[in-house]
Amino acid sequence: MRTKRLRMTTDFYKYLFFLNRNDGISLIINLIIFFMSLITFIFGNHNISKSFSEFNLVVLVLASYSLFNIVWGLIEKYKEVQNFTGKNKEIEMSTKTNMVKDDNVFQLEDINCEKRGKWLFDNYSPDNLEQNRVIWSKGLNIHLWDNDIELKIDPVRKKKVKKFILKNREILTPFLQYKYYNSRKNNQLFFNESKLCMSSDINPSRSYIKCYRSDYFNSFLTNEISTSVLKRVEDATIIYDASNFFPCEYNKAKGLYYLQPIDKCEMNNHIGISTLAVTTDNYLVIRKQATTSQQNINKYVPTGSGSCDWSDMQKDSFCSTIEFAMKRELWEENGGKELNVSVNEFGETKILGFYRWLQRGGKPEFVGITKLNFSQDQLDPDSIELIDTNNKAIPDTFYIESVTDLPHIISEIKEIGNVSLPLHMCLDALEHFYEERSSELEQLLNL
Repeated sequence: MRTKRLRMTTDFYKYLFFLNRNDGISLIINLIIFFMSLITFIFGNHNISKSFSEFNLVVLVLASYSLFNIVWGLIEKYKEVQNFTGKNKEIEMSTKTNMVKDDNVFQLEDINCEKRGKWLFDNYSPDNLEQNRVIWSKGLNIHLWDNDIELKIDPVRKKKVKKFILKNREILTPFLQYKYYNSRKNNQLFFNESKLCMSSDINPSRSYIKCYRSDYFNSFLTNEISTSVLKRVEDATIIYDASNFFPCEYNKAKGLYYLQPIDKCEMNNHIGISTLAVTTDNYLVIRKQATTSQQNINKYVPTGSGSCDWSDMQKDSFCSTIEFAMKRELWEENGGKELNVSVNEFGETKILGFYRWLQRGGKPEFVGITKLNFSQDQLDPDSIELIDTNNKAIPDTFYIESVTDLPHIISEIKEIGNVSLPLHMCLDALEHFYEERSSELEQLLNL
């Protein structure tokens, strides 16, 4: 854990330097001036009587001035970040339910999405909670069942996202500081990993999706805080408001709000992935998220859930990349390494659906199903990221006698309560696939 905390600290300060690079460059220049002046003073004087000559006095003044700037800058930065260390209980980050754009007040349930071809999109919440609203299309999901999509690299989107972040850094930086220090306080993991991000939509008129390499902190300062505010607890005064950046547009003619297409929005849009797993002895397995996670704490989650790493890319196949990422998360979180097998040997995965998570700025998410090559007693859930639910009253494994058992099992899992949105969406997509293609599902799961 100590190594991970060191990595968190390194990631945070490297990114903070990027956000405040003018201050960082100034600090570096002052350090250079200080050390050059010090070296000149020490090594340029072999005679003590000449140490305080006119030239050396100038060198000393430069050294003293640069040292003062260094110390003063560090003190100011220390004072700034102390407000976000978690020790200051007067500040908290919360989610807005009522957002304002173009002088109109709206909620997530008011967001619409333009149709693409014959695909119609619904604003949907599987449990009727505002924070779990998504945009999804059953027509798009069916398209994913039958078609591979080419993956093309977008060389310019990351520059656009970074430009947006730098332009708004005075508002965005405090959110990063708050999240980092509160993650440390709560023993949560907060790394700046390289992610695979979408820069174009899935479109029936295109055979490809454009993606690019970015990092998680870029997503945190765009997608993750797009409905968030920092406010004082004492009087609920909003100090910083990032909800103004929520990626939607108001259509005055229709009087409706529309979620911006991925093609044009300035969110980082790193790709989320989740998969349910069925073992060789026909158990459908779910997990419970631990407190170290940034999302879905203490909630029931899919067997494997996380996000696409840049290293997950499988040449120029988008669907193969998503399926590999699902298997890799499943492999990491369920003891694949201890079983001494590769990610691809762990099981067979199929994409079942796609949605955009509104509370997270329309972040793209994919869900799937995996038939494992191992039994449920061979799986070993990650003790850092997951809670051990063995010998608990609520089950986390569900035996499938035949494919016709799935509707009942899906209902049983939903009734457990405390179900995360990714698990809800996995179950809904699985039910949709069952309703449309039960024989194909039976064959995939070898039931």
